[in-house]
Amino acid sequence: MKILFAHILIILLLISCIEKKEQNEALDGVMSVEELVIPESDVLNLKSYFLTASYKKQLYGYNRKEHTLDNFDLRSLSTRQIQLEPEGPDAIVGDIRALFVSSPDSIWACDDALHILLIDAQGDVRRSLNISDYLHEGESPVIERNHAMATAQFYYDSLKDCLLFGIRYRNDSRSGFMVREVSLEDGECRDFELSNSLSVPDVANGIYANMSKPNITFAKGKIVYNYPVESHVYVIDTRTAERSVVEADSRYSWNVAGKCRDMSDYNEWDRHGIENPHFFEVMYMSDLNMYARLHLCEHELSAESDLTKVNDDRDLCLTLFDDDFQVLHEVKLPPHRYSYYTGWCAFSDGFCIFVDNSLYDATKSEELVLDYYKGIVKE
Repeated sequence: MKILFAHILIILLLISCIEKKEQNEALDGVMSVEELVIPESDVLNLKSYFLTASYKKQLYGYNRKEHTLDNFDLRSLSTRQIQLEPEGPDAIVGDIRALFVSSPDSIWACDDALHILLIDAQGDVRRSLNISDYLHEGESPVIERNHAMATAQFYYDSLKDCLLFGIRYRNDSRSGFMVREVSLEDGECRDFELSNSLSVPDVANGIYANMSKPNITFAKGKIVYNYPVESHVYVIDTRTAERSVVEADSRYSWNVAGKCRDMSDYNEWDRHGIENPHFFEVMYMSDLNMYARLHLCEHELSAESDLTKVNDDRDLCLTLFDDDFQVLHEVKLPPHRYSYYTGWCAFSDGFCIFVDNSLYDATKSEELVLDYYKGIVKE
């Protein structure tokens, strides 16, 4: 029996090595993968962070348990913490919904009270904008980072001193999405209508359970967005108003999600989220002049009662795009290793993803472990 167990263990190790080798070969000449281990410290870190932002080699993660920003230096592997105030003149009310770092002393955050706040390195609030003051009847903000729904970022444009964020609108005649640009100098607004999904034109009607909103990111004066239910990538150049749509089909999954069977039954919402692919946001890596997109493949809903384990059993894929959004590479990432709960963050030279999966069988520790997918800059 012991011999049989040993043989099985060897086979599993060989399969793991083959998958890792195939992954490395697929990314050969494009990206390298480095495991970073951030040691235990006095700061009570999480095993992964659903809400992150970066500045150079600094990673900022929102710690919901302590209402702090945990700051990790990926060069020294050191940790510090920025305490956020829940009330008073420097209050960050409720949880943080989105985060954008202009510099270590200029950190923008959107809280549950729908304020976009500028905080410094000590957590003091220096500037504030109430989003509700810039919404019309039938409009609601689309600013969130939710693994089941969407990743809709806001953006601070330092050259124009303005904020940009997503909006969902509904009225008697139509519904849809836009990005609103608000000048912090005079409050003037400018809107950019988001094109509807080509593959799922009725997505805004909400019949796709949680996946009824767009992912929204910003890069190089462009609004880059996509819908979790399908594989196209949409781009608006805010300077020229030029629009483009990119076909970015995956060879590993379906490229269009089906409709939810019963929108009145939340169990069907859970089923829909697992049995269909989910395409996440498009991340920009400025030093590489490239973009990356992660997506989860569809998966059979098994008899396993723990939905976290069912979700963690899915395949996670990486697609890389060049500056014109042409697909360069697509590869499956190692299974049962990563956090699928928006546990990743883009950097100028690549992206990192937290090693945190309920099916990962490595020795558990209090260390924070990340895989850094770093682009190879060609001379």
